[in-house]
Amino acid sequence: MRQAMLVFLALAYAAVSAGPARGQALIKCRVQIQVLVCTGDPHGSRKAGTVEWLSAPQFSGSSRESHRHFAGQAYPVNGGRRRVDIGIEVISTPRLVDDGCVRLEVEVTYSVVTLRVGAPVILTAAGRLHGKYSLGEKIILRMGEVAGVPVWAEIMAQIATFDPAMPAGRHFPEITGSPVGEEIPPQN
Repeated sequence: MRQAMLVFLALAYAAVSAGPARGQALIKCRVQIQVLVCTGDPHGSRKAGTVEWLSAPQFSGSSRESHRHFAGQAYPVNGGRRRVDIGIEVISTPRLVDDGCVRLEVEVTYSVVTLRVGAPVILTAAGRLHGKYSLGEKIILRMGEVAGVPVWAEIMAQIATFDPAMPAGRHFPEITGSPVGEEIPPQN
């Protein structure tokens, strides 16, 4: 599996860097961006219980295509007259360049509501990253602290080998529905 992925990446890189059609090949390639938002000790581990994963969105799209992911809720403020998004928001825009690298613009925001002296207070940690990175390189974006706990994001971009956002109907076009309420016998 790993060898097949390396061959695919080598072919994709060769297609991207070959001849006058180089610009068109870059436009046709899909980029997958993985973001893992965490709290706790940046040098710790989930196994030790010192790191908590908050969200792990993945985006797949064309070069220069922006993506937004939000996980959370709208919190009422000013007596309910206005609502503020509370949770995790990730906005990303990749741009493939012809030397096996990607230019990334990523913004990550984490906000939570806590009580201080009996009144709700919104605490926020945010970070922004922009620059040129190698495909497959893991980038650490430190976003600050929320209530004394460090918040950071691990970000990685690579050439997409599949599109996780593809609708299920495209895999099996002959299946138009599911047997709701029917028992499906075990398959051996």
